[in-house]
Amino acid sequence: MKTAEKLQNFAITAAALSDQLQRELGFTAGFLSSKGAKLSTELQSQRKATNQKITKFSQLINSKNIVKFDALDEIIANYETALAKISETRNLVEKQNIKVKESIAFYSKVNEQLVKINRLMAVTVEDKAISGQIYAYLNFMRLKETAGIERALLSKVFSAGEIDIPTYNQILVLQAKQQVYLHVFNDFSSHERTQSYVKVVAGDAVNEVERIRKVVLKKKKRMRIAPDYWFANASARIAKLSEFEVLLASDLERSITNVKSNALNDLIKLASVGFVALMCSLTIGIFLLNHIRDQIRSLSLSMKKVQQDLDLTSRANIMGD
Repeated sequence: MKTAEKLQNFAITAAALSDQLQRELGFTAGFLSSKGAKLSTELQSQRKATNQKITKFSQLINSKNIVKFDALDEIIANYETALAKISETRNLVEKQNIKVKESIAFYSKVNEQLVKINRLMAVTVEDKAISGQIYAYLNFMRLKETAGIERALLSKVFSAGEIDIPTYNQILVLQAKQQVYLHVFNDFSSHERTQSYVKVVAGDAVNEVERIRKVVLKKKKRMRIAPDYWFANASARIAKLSEFEVLLASDLERSITNVKSNALNDLIKLASVGFVALMCSLTIGIFLLNHIRDQIRSLSLSMKKVQQDLDLTSRANIMGD
């Protein structure tokens, strides 16, 4: 549980960074789709927020509190390799020399490594209840990640006013993935938490995203939806998902703390019982040793009397049956 606790703190920091990277992806897609005419200020501001989380995550990686796992070391190495291209990618975005799909691929590659930390937690923790919560949290993070990619792709589509077949198919896959992740999340979550999801991830923006999705699925030749309108509603929905993610992280942290506390209490109880049993064993052992020693002494004295005094009537005391 101590290991799970350290991994959980690590995963929460990684999730916070992933959230900022998703936001940056959204602004990047909008900026590229408008050919630099929109979201420039918002993108610059978001990059600063992302850099702050990158710094915080890097500090945690280099701290002494990090859990030592070969699998975790590999994840961190892959993350750092992927992240190394962020400055190059940002420069290409500024020069409009990168496509939306290429920017999506970059941010998705970085986020994939961050999500893997939760997968590592799930296979590391032996407690089934905690492991189930981690799987639920993992699938919810993947749901939010695909929602961010969907926001980026449809921003491009609505800016162009039309959708090609490869992009249409990709949108279908993204929406299907979100449904699958949500189903898996529900399977591993408590009834209370699934009901909480329905309450938190709700509202006009969520409903509007569903309506726009239906319009896209009709695959009309012209997409008459303003990209700004879609971006605002999709971002509002993702903000709801982020709000719910915080609740999941808090639930998981609380569960790990409770299990750790219970495990410690059980250890103390077992240690107490073991100590009492040990003291009883020592007491009985000392009593038996003294008893045997006195019996041997009595027998030895009797034999010595026979040997020295030739007294064949000498008897040893019988101390108990």
